[in-house]
Amino acid sequence: MQLAGELSKINLASLVQLIHNGELTGKICLTQGAFTAFIFVENGRIIHVETDTSSGAEAFLDLFLWTSGSFSFIECDVSEIRKTLSVGASFEKLIRQGIEYLRKKQYLDEHKVNSRSILKSRVLASTNSGNPILNKLNGFSPLENILSELQLSKKDAVEYIHEIISSEQAEVINSDDMTNQVILPDWVIARLKQDNANISEAIVQMVIWADLMKCWMYKAESDLGHIVEQLEK
Repeated sequence: MQLAGELSKINLASLVQLIHNGELTGKICLTQGAFTAFIFVENGRIIHVETDTSSGAEAFLDLFLWTSGSFSFIECDVSEIRKTLSVGASFEKLIRQGIEYLRKKQYLDEHKVNSRSILKSRVLASTNSGNPILNKLNGFSPLENILSELQLSKKDAVEYIHEIISSEQAEVINSDDMTNQVILPDWVIARLKQDNANISEAIVQMVIWADLMKCWMYKAESDLGHIVEQLEK
């Protein structure tokens, strides 16, 4: 048996449900641009999933975000395929998780929140917060910097960011709002806080110090010029 089509016409949930109900054995090949992924099934049960970047349940859930691309299914022997999904993994639970994951990602897309977005917390920072991203929001760093530091999976990142936005614990800083704002790397902010916990005051003191240094250098250069003139006489 062979199946082929477009993910825009039949989504992943419907496709794997069809194969599950038919208790088919083989592999699903999915392509989206330059990306490829494979889902291996045995008697309708998913036993292994792999993408260009991950494998197992994490890879399967990430494929729910593929709302475009193509797929094909070929019946074949999968007895030699390594099983990255446990035998006890609930098919229905995986499907529900994938659908919920897609819903939350689409919610963020509708609110124009992506890895380059900058969020500003509306609540007091708390080290006891169960949301690690919320504790990192400073109104300056884009989400991609925060996610890189926390090393979260794509699914966990979507879960945490969706929680923050849907519960209005943070607001998105628009590009227009950033016109008069200075974006500083986290290490610069940490260094400024060593001198003054108030970032604004620390920057003011730094500018004053820089101006004093300029005045001193101008005076030193002038004095040096006078000394050279005297020596040349």
